[in-house]
Amino acid sequence: MTDINDIDDWPARYAYESGTDPVTYAEKRVAMVVSVHLTVIEGRAENPASFPVYSRDLSDGALARRILGGLLAIGWTPPDIDLPEPLAFASTEGP
Repeated sequence: MTDINDIDDWPARYAYESGTDPVTYAEKRVAMVVSVHLTVIEGRAENPASFPVYSRDLSDGALARRILGGLLAIGWTPPDIDLPEPLAFASTEGP
């Protein structure tokens, strides 16, 4: 039997404590993050003064970073792929 004290990462610990698995936890978290994001944007479209204490960046990039952060937190790693030359990232090293 798994001892809860042996689980180091918080998503796995939370999943264990709530009787679910980290992937299900991540799905619910991503859905919640997107829902909050859209609710704040919609509310501010109707009334720019709404949600005054919500100070997070509402850009698409910020939302994408929150989603990726949630996936990385549960241990997801991007697949190893070879990008075609035009899409490969430029080297940051000098000549």
